[in-house]
Amino acid sequence: MVVALAIPHRASVAPHARHTRAPPHTHARARNSPVLPTELFLRIIECHLADSPTRTRDLALYAQVDIDCDDGKVAGLARAFDPECHSMRELAVTTQAPCTTLTVLVNKALKGSLAVLCLSECRLGDAGLASIADALSSAKHLRELCLSSNGLTHHSTPLIAAILERTSSLKNLRLYGNELGPRGAHHIARALHTNRTLEGLWIGQNGIGPLGARSLGTALTTGCPTLAVLDVVGNWIGPAGARDLAAGVSGSKALRGVRVSDNAIGDTGAAAFARLLEDQNRGLRYLHVDRNGISAAGVWALRVAADKCEAMETLDVWGNAHEDDEDATSSLH
Repeated sequence: MVVALAIPHRASVAPHARHTRAPPHTHARARNSPVLPTELFLRIIECHLADSPTRTRDLALYAQVDIDCDDGKVAGLARAFDPECHSMRELAVTTQAPCTTLTVLVNKALKGSLAVLCLSECRLGDAGLASIADALSSAKHLRELCLSSNGLTHHSTPLIAAILERTSSLKNLRLYGNELGPRGAHHIARALHTNRTLEGLWIGQNGIGPLGARSLGTALTTGCPTLAVLDVVGNWIGPAGARDLAAGVSGSKALRGVRVSDNAIGDTGAAAFARLLEDQNRGLRYLHVDRNGISAAGVWALRVAADKCEAMETLDVWGNAHEDDEDATSSLH
């Protein structure tokens, strides 16, 4: 089934739209007009593309394309994709197709004006990322890149670092749920020292540990002047990693939000962030330290410190000592 909806760019799609065919005139307009009168969203879910070749021929005319298909269907899309059409600005793919098939589709899409590319849960692996790394590095319009849950290891991080160094348009990088480890975090931190455009980094669930947290903390102090959001959820950075990361946050003028949830930072790590807040860090607006084994005294110290920080809007301490209710996420001021 192919669903083409004439809706504003970035608009949400109702759940039932996944199983509802759009009016016939919508498809006819997409097929017959070289330039669409409105921006269209195309969602392709377990479709029988072999029966509908004309629908895939104009794939690149759509502003947003969301693909969730099996191997053969993604291969059909890759063959039908016309790289000369440059209307597509967002492409999201979830598939178990072989890397070679996905590589063809992604490389074609990046030749246009693609701004958002999401390849979550595509089983890329290190070899798969290597096959599209050059295209990613040379993409002139790419603002957001998601490579979450792809089995990437530290062997991929030099490539990711190169993308950060060469792609001046990239604003957000999502690497959640890979296997980068402390060495991978070190490579990315080195790239952040010289990067002047990245605004958001999501590197949760990557096993970076305290050494990886130290690398990121150092990078925050000496580089990445535009980074506003840092997410290191579920990395077991521990108390030592929390201290180094808090020191880095203290030295950053751009950071607005930090998520350190589920990292076993304990009272020692909580104290480091409390000191950070007591120093009246002017930019930080939200801090998530939930599920970290912090005692009631540690939670109280964080709340007192956050209340003194004028810019702080949200402090999340849920899942710590006696903080399992709705009041655990505090809206301040």
